[in-house]
Amino acid sequence: MSIIKKYQYALKLHEKEEYKKAYDYFLELANSNDANSQEMVANMLYHGSGVKEDKECALDWYEKAAINGNIEAQYWYGRKKLEQDHIDEGIFWIKKSANNNYSDALRSLGLYYLDEKYFNKNVNKAIILLKKAFFEYGNKEAFPDLLYALGIKYNKWKVLSIIIKNTFEMFLKKLK
Repeated sequence: MSIIKKYQYALKLHEKEEYKKAYDYFLELANSNDANSQEMVANMLYHGSGVKEDKECALDWYEKAAINGNIEAQYWYGRKKLEQDHIDEGIFWIKKSANNNYSDALRSLGLYYLDEKYFNKNVNKAIILLKKAFFEYGNKEAFPDLLYALGIKYNKWKVLSIIIKNTFEMFLKKLK
């Protein structure tokens, strides 16, 4: 069976909540350097799905998957590093994920530019990232954050016109 077929089979097992069998397939693929399987192994270990929960081991698998280019793993590895106060490393991985257009990473960076926890406040950068997360990548959670960021900079009529303009542009792109 090819790597792709094994991965798809493991996903089906996972969807059926046959976690132990799915984990075995993902682990085999992960040990063959498949980034998507590495991320799945990390998730399953982190949440204890079909295996004993092991957050430390999960972090190792998130790192491997992140290094191998899995954008979700880049984001989650970055988040975990931030939780451990490894700020530079955490921001590095979240930025890498955002540069690969992972919507959760775009949203998080946008929020970081608003709250000044990791950066100097930059409403313009926040707006750009949140607009991209919502309008280009459909991250619905980014919408209230975008409204908040726009409200910091503009009056309500300008905010409304920006939202209408971007919504219209989004629908035009979908028609093409």
